[in-house]
Amino acid sequence: MLIDLERRDAPLHSLFSLYDDGEVFGIASITASEILVGALRADPNRQAARSRFVEDVLEVIPVIALDLSVARVHARIGREISARGDTVGAYDLIIAATAIQMDYALATFNLREFRQVPGLRVEQPPW
Repeated sequence: MLIDLERRDAPLHSLFSLYDDGEVFGIASITASEILVGALRADPNRQAARSRFVEDVLEVIPVIALDLSVARVHARIGREISARGDTVGAYDLIIAATAIQMDYALATFNLREFRQVPGLRVEQPPW
């Protein structure tokens, strides 16, 4: 969702207006890493703008650490998904575990993958 917002050159504050209470609770630490890598890999013509957007995100949205409680959820849901014969990307599984542990819904366009995660509430952004 953050990548889509940046690609559309939408202001970051537009993200907050999507939710009734105007609050975005946080992003997983692996998400922070992914958007930082994306900024570093950006086309040189877009790199400065993308880096500014990422730094704005990291300044206003709390980053949730991958701690032992998230690791325990990660292990449990990973086992459940594997036992069913399904797969979820390694980073996406960490993102899902973070949301579950924090009791947050996950806003994403990647519904196909995240809907495979037991106990995860998934929301598609309205745009």
